[in-house]
Amino acid sequence: SRGRDKVPYYLSTKLFCGECERGLVGFSGTSKTGNIHHYYECLGRVKYKACDLPIFRKNELEETIITHVKAKLTDQLIDELAKR
Repeated sequence: SRGRDKVPYYLSTKLFCGECERGLVGFSGTSKTGNIHHYYECLGRVKYKACDLPIFRKNELEETIITHVKAKLTDQLIDELAKR
């Protein structure tokens, strides 16, 4: 990430909101118990308060997407992507 957060948000700039079409970016926050929580949030919600897309927990969202991508990968598709 470009900001101060030292945790990589691999999906920032790769995900887009289905409500307002703006990008989803990574954020972190500290709870009142002192725990740091990482999440993805729509820029329309953050900057403009104009989007109702919920916040997604970073680990859950990344794991879900990785699982779906792995399920789609075949040796043939990997070879095609490598050639490109």
